Amino acid sequence: MRGWKRLLYYLMINVLVSACTVLVVLTIWNRTHPRVSEESGKAAETPQAVSLAGTLTPSGTSGEAGILLPTAPIGSTATSSPATATSPAVQEYHVQSGDTLADIADRFGVSIEELVVLNNLADPNRLDVGQVLLIPSASSGSPTSPTRVPLLGEATETVPPSPTATLPAVIGQPQVVIENVIGAGDLTTERVLLKCIGSGEISLAGWQLMEEDGQVYTFPQFTLFEGGAVNLHTKAGQSTVVDLYWGLGAPVWKSGETVILLDAQGNVHATYRVP
Repeated sequence: MRGWKRLLYYLMINVLVSACTVLVVLTIWNRTHPRVSEESGKAAETPQAVSLAGTLTPSGTSGEAGILLPTAPIGSTATSSPATATSPAVQEYHVQSGDTLADIADRFGVSIEELVVLNNLADPNRLDVGQVLLIPSASSGSPTSPTRVPLLGEATETVPPSPTATLPAVIGQPQVVIENVIGAGDLTTERVLLKCIGSGEISLAGWQLMEEDGQVYTFPQFTLFEGGAVNLHTKAGQSTVVDLYWGLGAPVWKSGETVILLDAQGNVHATYRVP
């Protein structure tokens, strides 16, 4: 009986010593390793923060596969600022007595089409004294679209291009001028007379003659030689080396309207105001 009591006494002492040893070891570990545990906690949070900063959306959710969309962290309110678009500089001009849209366009170095579009003019030929017009920057021209060169005598009516710039005349180089508009308002006699000045020849293939209401004639394969001239008739007919035919069923030109000649690159080559 004494042997059992002695064994039990030794077991209790052993358990007590083991417990004390474990407590001492844990205390020493906590004192020597607190930073490691904090860093491991932060490391555990890092993947979540990264995944919230950007989500790679699959095809069908964002419309495109592989687009990285920014998202807001959980618990925060996401706000987006509206996109702002810059517009070309404009200025105001008060219409004076005797002004025409062509005069104003020439004065400020812009195209008639730009003024019509910017000011939403229903009738470009009608301006009121004191009317306020918005004048765009002279460098706000838009690029032109490529045009198809029609066959000789083919009448075309396409969307007019936006003139980009007026080409300066170069001394000695061939230039095409609008000499006159004859019979304006009468389909049977209405025609535009164009003439080549300067030395050399010039191809009109792909050039366009445009009126203010948007009707456009595109020149076929045609060459003007030095001193040569050609008549562009509004009516239909058989084209020759001196006469081209637009093929329209009604007259185009009106008094006070501006005729615009564009080269194949969409630059304004010449203008003429119908008397």
